[in-house]
Amino acid sequence: DPQMGMLQGNMINAAKRAGVQHLVKMSALGTSPDSPIGLARWHAEIEKMASRSGLTCTFLHPTFFMQNLLMYANSIKAEGVFYATNRDGKGAMVDARDIAAVAAAVLTEDGHGGQTYPITGPEALSYSDAAAILSEALGKPVRYVDVPPETARQQMLDTGMPKWFVDDILKLSEVFAGGHAAEVVTTVRDVAKVDPRTFVQFAQDYASAFVA
Repeated sequence: DPQMGMLQGNMINAAKRAGVQHLVKMSALGTSPDSPIGLARWHAEIEKMASRSGLTCTFLHPTFFMQNLLMYANSIKAEGVFYATNRDGKGAMVDARDIAAVAAAVLTEDGHGGQTYPITGPEALSYSDAAAILSEALGKPVRYVDVPPETARQQMLDTGMPKWFVDDILKLSEVFAGGHAAEVVTTVRDVAKVDPRTFVQFAQDYASAFVA
């Protein structure tokens, strides 16, 4: 959304006026000015704007959040099923709480200025793997059902989602489906000095969100 660039640009300018010395921005893994994904290009543009502002900057590039699976809570509650277009691809999903731990360390310690940190969880899992782990944590069967991208596209458009956003969601799913988000890095341990949460831990902690 172009408005994202305007809002974050306003924040950068306000931070500079307020005398902020160190800016930490959360972008996303794959942020690049030549990415085929609009959101990744906009993050890159904002990073460039931040770097040119004169502020000391640190950029965080997390992969898919484990918490994104909360969007499937209703269908898991009702049917024990969730639907997506990730095929059998694996991704090193990260718990958002671990991204926060990295951000806190970066903001409160010296030596992180000018750095870009990719952030992942400790293992690469498919959505079928996630379903099996959720089944164990919830004590009921949970299945992942793959949906053809064009079917998913039409369903999202029918709900009124803007076309650019639908396109980006499907491109992100293709990244996951192709295994391009499967690499595991050790940033959480190296920077936050904690072990990254596993999906098993996430499923146990959030179990109540997936049961009626």
